[in-house]
Amino acid sequence: MGSPPHNVERYGDDYYRVVIAAAGLSADDLDLQVEKGVLTVCGAERQVDAGATYLHQGIAQGAFRLVFHLADHIEVQGATFENGLLIVFLLRVVPDAPRARHIRIHTPDDGPSRRQVNRH
Repeated sequence: MGSPPHNVERYGDDYYRVVIAAAGLSADDLDLQVEKGVLTVCGAERQVDAGATYLHQGIAQGAFRLVFHLADHIEVQGATFENGLLIVFLLRVVPDAPRARHIRIHTPDDGPSRRQVNRH
């Protein structure tokens, strides 16, 4: 199983693209999946003209599978396919930092219903 030419591009701090050359394929021949931080791109085998005699064969014909391990907080936003290029759009989404929260200190005067004691 071959690997088509591809680029991983960054735009600014938070935007990324994976660009995959998929000459001879249609969008229906491609499959994208994301699971547990892993982006998998699969392409079906290209249709070969049985009557052709290749004097030079530079366009790969076989199926392919590319696997990208996404960094923390990287999300797939979508994909487009145009002019033989599959473009997968990625965005770094860093969650807001946890905010400090106030913890009330209970006293015996609060009564048993207000106190929570964890005894082991």
